[in-house]
Amino acid sequence: MSHKLIDYTPNLSFYFGTSFAKLAPPILLNIDGLYGPVKKDKNPHFYRDDWAMLALRGFLRLRDMKSIRIKSFLNIGTGSALDTLGAIEALDLSDVLMTELFSKSVEKAQLNVIRNLQKGNAIKVDTVQANALNLDGLRQLKAKRFDLIYENLPNLPGELNDLSVYKSQPVEASFTTASLDDVPKIYKQYLLGSHYLALRNLKPFLAVGGGIMCNIGGRIPYELIVRMCRDLKYEVSRLVYELKMQSEADWNLRAYSKWEESNSGIEFAFYRGQLRDSKEIVNFDQSNCDRVSGYADAAEEFDRLIAKGKLSAKEALKVFDGGKVPIAHTVNTILARPVG
Repeated sequence: MSHKLIDYTPNLSFYFGTSFAKLAPPILLNIDGLYGPVKKDKNPHFYRDDWAMLALRGFLRLRDMKSIRIKSFLNIGTGSALDTLGAIEALDLSDVLMTELFSKSVEKAQLNVIRNLQKGNAIKVDTVQANALNLDGLRQLKAKRFDLIYENLPNLPGELNDLSVYKSQPVEASFTTASLDDVPKIYKQYLLGSHYLALRNLKPFLAVGGGIMCNIGGRIPYELIVRMCRDLKYEVSRLVYELKMQSEADWNLRAYSKWEESNSGIEFAFYRGQLRDSKEIVNFDQSNCDRVSGYADAAEEFDRLIAKGKLSAKEALKVFDGGKVPIAHTVNTILARPVG
Protein backbone atom coordinates (compact mmCIF):
# COMPACT_ATOMS: atom_id res chain seq x y z
CA MET A 1 0.00 0.00 0.00
CA SER A 2 1.49 3.35 -1.04
CA HIS A 3 1.34 6.49 1.07
CA LYS A 4 1.60 10.14 0.14
CA LEU A 5 5.10 11.57 0.53
CA ILE A 6 5.30 15.00 2.15
CA ASP A 7 7.89 17.54 0.95
CA TYR A 8 10.00 18.94 3.82
CA THR A 9 12.64 20.59 1.63
CA PRO A 10 11.70 24.12 2.83
CA ASN A 11 12.34 23.13 6.45
CA LEU A 12 15.93 22.07 5.78
CA SER A 13 16.53 24.83 3.22
CA PHE A 14 15.89 27.34 6.02
CA TYR A 15 19.38 26.44 7.29
CA PHE A 16 21.13 24.90 4.29
CA GLY A 17 19.84 27.07 1.46
CA THR A 18 19.36 25.46 -1.95
CA SER A 19 22.66 23.59 -2.03
CA PHE A 20 22.83 20.24 -0.22
CA ALA A 21 26.07 18.30 0.28
CA LYS A 22 24.63 14.91 1.29
CA LEU A 23 20.88 15.03 0.61
CA ALA A 24 19.05 15.02 -2.71
CA PRO A 25 16.02 17.34 -2.68
CA PRO A 26 13.12 17.27 -2.72
CA ILE A 27 13.19 15.88 0.82
CA LEU A 28 10.18 13.55 0.79
CA LEU A 29 8.95 11.76 3.92
CA ASN A 30 6.33 9.12 4.59
CA ILE A 31 4.87 10.21 7.94
CA ASP A 32 1.87 7.86 7.97
CA GLY A 33 1.29 6.79 11.57
CA LEU A 34 4.18 8.96 12.83
CA TYR A 35 4.43 12.40 14.35
CA GLY A 36 4.48 14.77 11.39
CA PRO A 37 7.14 17.50 11.67
CA VAL A 38 5.83 21.07 11.70
CA LYS A 39 5.95 22.41 8.14
CA LYS A 40 7.54 25.76 7.35
CA ASP A 41 4.58 26.92 5.28
CA LYS A 42 2.16 26.16 8.12
CA ASN A 43 4.00 27.90 10.97
CA PRO A 44 6.52 30.76 10.71
CA HIS A 45 7.97 29.59 14.03
CA PHE A 46 8.44 26.01 12.73
CA TYR A 47 12.15 26.05 13.64
CA ARG A 48 11.11 26.71 17.26
CA ASP A 49 8.02 24.52 17.46
CA ASP A 50 9.28 21.30 15.85
CA TRP A 51 11.49 18.82 17.70
CA ALA A 52 13.32 17.73 14.54
CA MET A 53 14.25 21.32 13.74
CA LEU A 54 15.41 21.91 17.32
CA ALA A 55 17.60 18.82 16.93
CA LEU A 56 19.01 20.18 13.66
CA ARG A 57 19.92 23.41 15.43
CA GLY A 58 21.82 21.36 18.01
CA PHE A 59 23.68 19.52 15.23
CA LEU A 60 24.62 22.84 13.66
CA ARG A 61 26.06 24.00 16.99
CA LEU A 62 28.07 20.78 17.25
CA ARG A 63 29.36 21.24 13.71
CA ASP A 64 31.05 24.44 14.81
CA MET A 65 32.61 22.93 17.95
CA LYS A 66 36.29 22.05 17.60
CA SER A 67 36.38 19.76 20.62
CA ILE A 68 34.21 16.91 19.30
CA ARG A 69 34.82 14.77 16.21
CA ILE A 70 31.61 13.21 14.88
CA LYS A 71 31.67 10.41 12.31
CA SER A 72 29.29 7.85 13.86
CA PHE A 73 25.75 8.72 14.98
CA LEU A 74 23.06 6.89 16.95
CA ASN A 75 19.54 8.33 17.00
CA ILE A 76 17.28 6.99 19.76
CA GLY A 77 13.68 7.20 18.56
CA THR A 78 14.05 8.94 15.19
CA GLY A 79 10.34 8.99 14.24
CA SER A 80 10.00 10.40 10.73
CA ALA A 81 13.84 10.55 10.46
CA LEU A 82 13.84 14.27 9.60
CA ASP A 83 16.21 14.77 12.55
CA THR A 84 18.53 12.07 11.16
CA LEU A 85 18.52 13.72 7.74
CA GLY A 86 19.43 17.00 9.42
CA ALA A 87 22.33 15.31 11.19
CA ILE A 88 23.56 13.78 7.94
CA GLU A 89 23.56 17.14 6.19
CA ALA A 90 25.03 19.12 9.11
CA LEU A 91 27.73 16.65 10.19
CA ASP A 92 30.36 14.71 8.28
CA LEU A 93 28.89 11.29 9.14
CA SER A 94 29.98 7.93 7.79
CA ASP A 95 27.95 5.60 10.04
CA VAL A 96 24.31 6.13 11.10
CA LEU A 97 22.13 3.91 13.26
CA MET A 98 18.49 4.73 14.11
CA THR A 99 16.26 3.05 16.69
CA GLU A 100 12.50 2.97 17.15
CA LEU A 101 10.18 1.04 19.45
CA PHE A 102 8.07 -0.52 16.72
CA SER A 103 9.06 -2.45 13.60
CA LYS A 104 6.83 -0.42 11.25
CA SER A 105 8.41 2.81 12.47
CA VAL A 106 11.88 1.33 11.94
CA GLU A 107 11.06 0.43 8.33
CA LYS A 108 9.64 3.89 7.54
CA ALA A 109 12.63 5.65 9.08
CA GLN A 110 15.04 3.58 7.02
CA LEU A 111 13.22 4.33 3.78
CA ASN A 112 12.83 8.03 4.65
CA VAL A 113 16.60 8.34 4.95
CA ILE A 114 17.66 6.19 1.99
CA ARG A 115 15.29 7.83 -0.50
CA ASN A 116 16.68 11.28 0.34
CA LEU A 117 20.42 10.59 0.12
CA GLN A 118 22.44 11.59 -2.91
CA LYS A 119 23.36 8.69 -5.16
CA GLY A 120 26.81 7.26 -4.65
CA ASN A 121 27.03 8.40 -1.02
CA ALA A 122 29.28 6.37 1.27
CA ILE A 123 27.16 6.69 4.41
CA LYS A 124 26.24 3.44 6.14
CA VAL A 125 22.62 3.63 7.36
CA ASP A 126 21.07 0.98 9.62
CA THR A 127 18.00 0.71 11.84
CA VAL A 128 17.15 -1.45 14.82
CA GLN A 129 14.08 -1.96 16.98
CA ALA A 130 15.19 -1.11 20.53
CA ASN A 131 14.13 0.54 23.79
CA ALA A 132 16.77 2.84 25.30
CA LEU A 133 15.02 2.80 28.68
CA ASN A 134 15.72 -0.90 29.06
CA LEU A 135 19.23 -2.37 29.10
CA ASP A 136 17.94 -5.58 27.54
CA GLY A 137 16.61 -3.58 24.62
CA LEU A 138 20.06 -2.12 23.98
CA ARG A 139 21.82 -5.46 23.66
CA GLN A 140 21.03 -5.41 19.94
CA LEU A 141 23.55 -2.60 19.59
CA LYS A 142 26.20 -5.08 20.77
CA ALA A 143 29.68 -3.58 20.99
CA LYS A 144 29.17 -0.57 18.74
CA ARG A 145 30.46 2.83 19.83
CA PHE A 146 29.25 6.22 18.60
CA ASP A 147 30.72 9.71 18.55
CA LEU A 148 27.28 11.23 19.01
CA ILE A 149 24.07 9.79 20.43
CA TYR A 150 20.87 11.83 20.17
CA GLU A 151 17.74 11.35 22.26
CA ASN A 152 14.48 13.26 22.50
CA LEU A 153 12.61 10.83 24.75
CA PRO A 154 9.30 11.92 26.28
CA ASN A 155 9.06 13.29 29.79
CA LEU A 156 5.32 12.85 30.06
CA PRO A 157 3.26 12.15 33.17
CA GLY A 158 2.54 8.45 33.74
CA GLU A 159 -1.17 9.12 33.40
CA LEU A 160 -0.66 9.46 29.66
CA ASN A 161 -0.29 5.70 29.49
CA ASP A 162 -3.95 5.28 30.41
CA LEU A 163 -5.25 4.99 26.86
CA SER A 164 -8.83 4.72 28.12
CA VAL A 165 -8.52 8.36 29.15
CA TYR A 166 -6.13 9.60 26.43
CA LYS A 167 -7.43 7.70 23.43
CA SER A 168 -5.80 10.08 20.95
CA GLN A 169 -2.32 9.68 22.42
CA PRO A 170 0.23 8.18 20.00
CA VAL A 171 1.54 5.01 21.63
CA GLU A 172 5.08 5.79 20.50
CA ALA A 173 5.14 8.77 22.87
CA SER A 174 4.53 6.74 26.03
CA PHE A 175 6.73 4.72 28.31
CA THR A 176 5.87 2.58 31.31
CA THR A 177 6.50 4.07 34.74
CA ALA A 178 7.54 0.61 35.95
CA SER A 179 10.80 1.02 34.04
CA LEU A 180 11.66 4.04 36.23
CA ASP A 181 11.88 2.15 39.53
CA ASP A 182 15.60 2.73 40.02
CA VAL A 183 15.57 6.42 39.07
CA PRO A 184 16.20 8.81 42.01
CA LYS A 185 12.96 10.25 43.37
CA ILE A 186 13.63 13.89 42.51
CA TYR A 187 14.10 13.09 38.82
CA LYS A 188 11.00 10.90 38.73
CA GLN A 189 8.99 13.65 40.38
CA TYR A 190 10.07 16.13 37.72
CA LEU A 191 9.52 13.56 34.94
CA LEU A 192 13.16 13.33 33.96
CA GLY A 193 13.22 9.57 34.33
CA SER A 194 13.45 8.77 30.62
CA HIS A 195 16.42 11.12 30.17
CA TYR A 196 18.10 9.78 33.31
CA LEU A 197 17.85 6.20 32.03
CA ALA A 198 19.01 7.18 28.55
CA LEU A 199 22.09 8.95 29.91
CA ARG A 200 22.87 6.05 32.22
CA ASN A 201 22.17 3.21 29.78
CA LEU A 202 23.75 4.74 26.69
CA LYS A 203 27.11 5.72 28.20
CA PRO A 204 28.74 2.35 27.33
CA PHE A 205 27.91 2.99 23.66
CA LEU A 206 29.87 6.25 23.47
CA ALA A 207 33.19 6.38 21.68
CA VAL A 208 36.10 8.05 23.47
CA GLY A 209 35.52 11.80 23.35
CA GLY A 210 31.88 11.37 22.32
CA GLY A 211 28.72 12.81 23.81
CA ILE A 212 24.96 12.49 24.14
CA MET A 213 22.74 15.29 22.83
CA CYS A 214 19.42 15.52 24.65
CA ASN A 215 16.36 17.55 23.70
CA ILE A 216 14.43 18.18 26.91
CA GLY A 217 11.14 20.01 27.31
CA GLY A 218 12.18 22.64 29.85
CA ARG A 219 9.12 22.62 32.06
CA ILE A 220 11.54 21.95 34.90
CA PRO A 221 14.47 23.98 36.31
CA TYR A 222 17.56 23.88 34.10
CA GLU A 223 19.66 23.52 37.24
CA LEU A 224 17.97 20.16 37.84
CA ILE A 225 18.99 18.95 34.37
CA VAL A 226 22.59 19.94 35.12
CA ARG A 227 22.43 18.20 38.50
CA MET A 228 21.09 15.01 36.89
CA CYS A 229 23.93 14.97 34.36
CA ARG A 230 26.55 15.59 37.03
CA ASP A 231 25.10 12.79 39.18
CA LEU A 232 25.67 10.50 36.20
CA LYS A 233 29.23 11.82 35.72
CA TYR A 234 28.68 14.04 32.70
CA GLU A 235 29.69 17.62 31.99
CA VAL A 236 26.98 19.72 30.34
CA SER A 237 26.88 22.32 27.57
CA ARG A 238 23.71 24.12 26.59
CA LEU A 239 23.49 24.18 22.80
CA VAL A 240 20.01 25.58 22.19
CA TYR A 241 17.48 27.33 24.43
CA GLU A 242 14.07 28.15 22.99
CA LEU A 243 10.45 28.95 23.76
CA LYS A 244 8.28 26.34 22.04
CA MET A 245 4.50 26.15 21.78
CA GLN A 246 3.04 23.21 23.69
CA SER A 247 1.77 20.59 21.26
CA GLU A 248 -1.35 18.53 22.06
CA ALA A 249 -1.86 21.15 24.77
CA ASP A 250 -5.25 19.97 26.00
CA TRP A 251 -4.29 16.48 27.18
CA ASN A 252 -0.71 17.49 28.02
CA LEU A 253 -1.82 20.26 30.35
CA ARG A 254 -4.47 18.05 31.96
CA ALA A 255 -1.86 15.38 32.62
CA TYR A 256 0.76 17.76 34.01
CA SER A 257 -1.86 19.44 36.17
CA LYS A 258 -2.92 16.10 37.60
CA TRP A 259 0.73 15.22 38.25
CA GLU A 260 1.21 18.45 40.20
CA GLU A 261 -1.84 17.65 42.31
CA SER A 262 -0.57 14.16 43.16
CA ASN A 263 3.04 15.26 43.85
CA SER A 264 3.03 17.91 46.56
CA GLY A 265 5.62 20.64 46.05
CA ILE A 266 6.23 19.81 42.37
CA GLU A 267 5.36 22.60 39.94
CA PHE A 268 6.07 22.81 36.24
CA ALA A 269 6.79 25.96 34.23
CA PHE A 270 4.56 26.96 31.34
CA TYR A 271 4.12 30.37 29.73
CA ARG A 272 1.47 32.38 27.94
CA GLY A 273 2.17 31.83 24.25
CA GLN A 274 1.54 35.49 23.35
CA LEU A 275 4.80 36.34 25.11
CA ARG A 276 6.74 35.20 22.06
CA ASP A 277 5.21 37.89 19.85
CA SER A 278 5.22 40.65 22.46
CA LYS A 279 7.06 43.87 21.64
CA GLU A 280 9.44 43.29 24.55
CA ILE A 281 10.48 39.82 23.36
CA VAL A 282 10.70 40.86 19.70
CA ASN A 283 13.01 43.72 20.65
CA PHE A 284 15.07 41.38 22.83
CA ASP A 285 15.35 38.90 19.96
CA GLN A 286 17.01 41.43 17.67
CA SER A 287 20.23 41.47 19.68
CA ASN A 288 20.03 38.39 21.91
CA CYS A 289 18.41 35.55 19.95
CA ASP A 290 20.22 33.55 17.30
CA ARG A 291 18.17 31.37 14.95
CA VAL A 292 20.51 28.45 15.66
CA SER A 293 21.31 28.70 19.39
CA GLY A 294 18.16 30.61 20.35
CA TYR A 295 18.56 32.16 23.79
CA ALA A 296 21.41 29.88 24.90
CA ASP A 297 23.83 32.80 25.27
CA ALA A 298 21.32 35.04 27.07
CA ALA A 299 19.41 32.47 29.11
CA GLU A 300 19.35 34.25 32.48
CA GLU A 301 18.18 37.54 30.99
CA PHE A 302 15.57 35.77 28.87
CA ASP A 303 14.26 33.87 31.91
CA ARG A 304 13.82 37.15 33.78
CA LEU A 305 12.00 38.59 30.80
CA ILE A 306 9.45 35.76 30.50
CA ALA A 307 8.99 35.27 34.24
CA LYS A 308 5.94 37.55 34.23
CA GLY A 309 4.12 35.08 31.99
CA LYS A 310 5.07 31.98 33.99
CA LEU A 311 2.28 29.55 34.91
CA SER A 312 2.03 26.27 36.76
CA ALA A 313 0.41 23.40 34.84
CA LYS A 314 -2.83 23.96 36.78
CA GLU A 315 -2.78 27.68 35.97
CA ALA A 316 -1.85 27.02 32.33
CA LEU A 317 -4.77 24.60 31.90
CA LYS A 318 -7.17 27.26 33.17
CA VAL A 319 -5.66 29.98 30.95
CA PHE A 320 -5.62 27.64 27.94
CA ASP A 321 -9.38 27.28 28.30
CA GLY A 322 -9.88 24.71 25.57
CA GLY A 323 -7.55 26.42 23.11
CA LYS A 324 -8.46 30.09 23.55
CA VAL A 325 -4.96 31.04 24.72
CA PRO A 326 -1.79 29.31 23.38
CA ILE A 327 0.60 27.90 25.96
CA ALA A 328 4.38 27.58 25.57
CA HIS A 329 7.27 25.95 27.41
CA THR A 330 11.03 26.25 27.15
CA VAL A 331 13.29 23.66 25.50
CA ASN A 332 16.87 22.86 26.43
CA THR A 333 19.09 21.10 23.89
CA ILE A 334 22.19 19.97 25.77
CA LEU A 335 25.38 18.06 25.09
CA ALA A 336 26.42 15.69 27.89
CA ARG A 337 29.98 14.32 27.80
CA PRO A 338 31.38 11.78 30.28
CA VAL A 339 33.95 12.97 32.80
CA GLY A 340 36.52 10.93 34.68
